[in-house]
Amino acid sequence: MAYIIVKDNKFYVVVDSEPGPELNGMGTVYNFSPNSEHIVYTAKKDTQQVIVYDQKILGSYEGIGGNILFSLDSERLAYAIKEGNSWQIFVDGKAGNKYEMSGGMSFSPDGKHFVYVAKKGDKFTVVLDGVEKGTFENISSFPIFSKDSQHVALYAKESNNSFMVVDGEAGTKYEKIICDI
Repeated sequence: MAYIIVKDNKFYVVVDSEPGPELNGMGTVYNFSPNSEHIVYTAKKDTQQVIVYDQKILGSYEGIGGNILFSLDSERLAYAIKEGNSWQIFVDGKAGNKYEMSGGMSFSPDGKHFVYVAKKGDKFTVVLDGVEKGTFENISSFPIFSKDSQHVALYAKESNNSFMVVDGEAGTKYEKIICDI
C-alpha cells in the first residue's frame, strides 16, 4: 500500500508504512512493477525533478518524460529525462545517447530487449538495445515487438509513401498504411 502525506509543507510517499525521502512536491507518474514488488514515482526536490525507485532517489533532472516503464518481469526500468535541449533514455540506470526528442519506449515481452524512437536532426531513428537501426523522414507508429521478442516493427513515411520497418529495415513502399493490427 502506498499513499502521500504532507508534513511541514514537505511531501513524503509512504510505502508499507515507511516514509520515503523528503520532497518539495509530487510529480505525475506513479507506477508499481507488474509483480508489485517495486514502486517508482516522480517528484520535485529543491529546483529539480527527481525519479524515486523503491524509496531511493535515482537522480535529479531538469525534466522527466511522461512515462516510466518496467519490463514485464519487473527486473528492468526505463525512463526519459530532459537536460537543456536534449532528451536521453535511461535503461537499467545507464544513459543512452542524447537526442532532440525521444519516445515510444517499449520492452520486449521477454524483457531482454528495449526499443524507442528518437529524433536526430531532421530525421528519426529506431534505437534497439542502444543501437540505431535505420534513419527515416517520419516514423508514424510506436515500435511493437513480436510475440517471441525476436523482431520489432513500426511504420514510417518518406515523401508520399508509407512502409513497414522490421528490425530497422525498410520494407515495400505503399501509398498508405491504414493501421497496424
